[in-house]
Amino acid sequence: MKLNNKGISIIELIVSVALISVIMIFMYQLLSDVNFQKDNDYFASVNQEQRIEIIDKIETTIASDVNIKSVNYSGNKIYFRSAVGGSVIYTLQVLADGEGKYTILEFAKGSTILNKWNIKGGTLSTTPKCEIVRTYDKTLHECNIEVYTKNTNNMIYYHNGRLIDNNNTIDDLVFSVMY
Repeated sequence: MKLNNKGISIIELIVSVALISVIMIFMYQLLSDVNFQKDNDYFASVNQEQRIEIIDKIETTIASDVNIKSVNYSGNKIYFRSAVGGSVIYTLQVLADGEGKYTILEFAKGSTILNKWNIKGGTLSTTPKCEIVRTYDKTLHECNIEVYTKNTNNMIYYHNGRLIDNNNTIDDLVFSVMY
């Protein structure tokens, strides 16, 4: 009986390594997408209760005050103003430590602080935005404060001297005010 001691050729070895590499790249992509989704879900749910509390407090306080007649924003503050003289009634302010370690959202009436929330697991954008949506007889302001969690796919950072702003809106603070 004659034995085949030939072994495998270099071509068979290269083809095998190439196929295994393609499969590994596919698996890496699949697992990294699953991990990204898991991170987003975790960070979005961690502060869900606090986000609901913040939005509810702002919307119910402003909705119950009939003196609010305009909303504007500048820098890190949103101002809720009265019709008489345009004086500020409420202020919503984003305070940061300057190092990106924590941010606080402060809601005040005049000089009295109504609520102060420490955002855990992320930082707030220090530039809130409000857009005006007009209806037939009322004005609606939709305000957004972006929340950047510790997820590397949801943060602001610099890459090659260019600002990269990756924000998924699932964990942002979005509220509306109508007057």
